[in-house]
This record gives sequence, structure tokens and C-alpha cells, in this order.
Amino acid sequence: MLHYQQVLPRDIGIGRPGLQARLDAVGEDWYHGDAAGLPGATERVESWPDMLSAAGLTSMGS
Repeated sequence: MLHYQQVLPRDIGIGRPGLQARLDAVGEDWYHGDAAGLPGATERVESWPDMLSAAGLTSMGS
């Protein structure tokens, strides 16, 4: 899931309120739909522990 900082107010004064939410929904649909059809696209599950280990970071404990 993609997360972006909201930069538009909920009601910008024209059209119906919620433009930022609608733009976010379109982006999600593209990311999960159209992007899958790109050449070389693969399904990937992100694992933070695996990504951090691959970057050379190790657990320091608590």
C-alpha cells in the first residue's frame, strides 16, 4: 500500500470534497493493476526484517 502525505485540503472549493482521497485511490488502482502488466513486473512481499538485513543492518536488541 502506498502512503502519501496529504497536501490538499479536504474541500478545495470546487467540485466535490475529497479530491486528495480520489487521487490516492486512482494511484492505488494503477499501482496494483496497471503496474502488474509492465514488462518484468513481479509480485513481491516486502519483509522489513529481510530488507534491513540485506542492507547490512543487524539487531541491537533492547
